[in-house]
Amino acid sequence: GILQSRIEPHLLRYQSSESKRKLTRAAEDHHKAFTQLQESGLNWTIVCPTYLPDGEPTGTYRTEKDVLPIDGSRISTGDTAHFAFS
Repeated sequence: GILQSRIEPHLLRYQSSESKRKLTRAAEDHHKAFTQLQESGLNWTIVCPTYLPDGEPTGTYRTEKDVLPIDGSRISTGDTAHFAFS
């Protein structure tokens, strides 16, 4: 939700018609944390999966800067563990 919308680039996904979510509380909290990181002066990377189910690694990684990767619809907790430590 805190990535830029492809459809409405002046908005974040959770603020745009691109989002299918009815509730935005979590995205709003994530947006606040994201803003704090931006303003911190730290060197950081953030990973923004839309849904993170338990599971084995899919082994497929797609990256984009500021937007959800095209066809970026599947990731698992196994992928994040591998990504974080490889």
